[in-house]
Amino acid sequence: MCISHQGNHKVRINIDGQQVEQVDQFKYLGSVISADGYCGTETHRRIALCKQAIMNKKNCSQDI
Repeated sequence: MCISHQGNHKVRINIDGQQVEQVDQFKYLGSVISADGYCGTETHRRIALCKQAIMNKKNCSQDI
């Protein structure tokens, strides 16, 4: 992946004669890294995880 704010840059990386796939995003150490350099996707993902955790906690309290 090539990170750039200015557009869609393509790079060619070959290992043992095989071209490595270029992706738009990937997960590294639990965080989503995107090619545009912005963290909007990661922010939305973390908010969704928090909402789910709150709903799970809320459901546990109602069962008591």
